Amino acid sequence: MITYEVFRELFYMIGDEPEFEVYFKNNSKMYRITKYKDYVTFQTSGSGEMKYKNLDELYHSELMDGICLKTDWENIEDIILWPIFDFSSPSDIEKIRKMYKMYGSA
Repeated sequence: MITYEVFRELFYMIGDEPEFEVYFKNNSKMYRITKYKDYVTFQTSGSGEMKYKNLDELYHSELMDGICLKTDWENIEDIILWPIFDFSSPSDIEKIRKMYKMYGSA
C-alpha cells in the first residue's frame, strides 16, 4: 500500500469531488473519503459524513469504528478512486501524476 505522504500528494492533484473507497484488512466495511472544495468527509455505508477541515485533520482524528488513519494506515488493504484508479497499482499512480502535469488536475 502507498504511504500517507504519497496518498496526500495524489489526493490534492485530483479535482472536482472525488470519492476514495478505503478498505482495511480484516474488516468487511468499505469506508469513503470525499474531497470537497473547502473540506473533507469520512463515512461508511449507512452513516452520515464526518466533516474535517482538510485531509491532515482527518488523518489525525479518531474516526468511526475506532479508526485513526495515523495509527491504522498500515492496515489499509486498498484505496480506490472510484471508478478509475487503484492506489495499490504503481501504474495507476503514475497515470494520475501524468494527468496532473498535462492538465493541472487529474
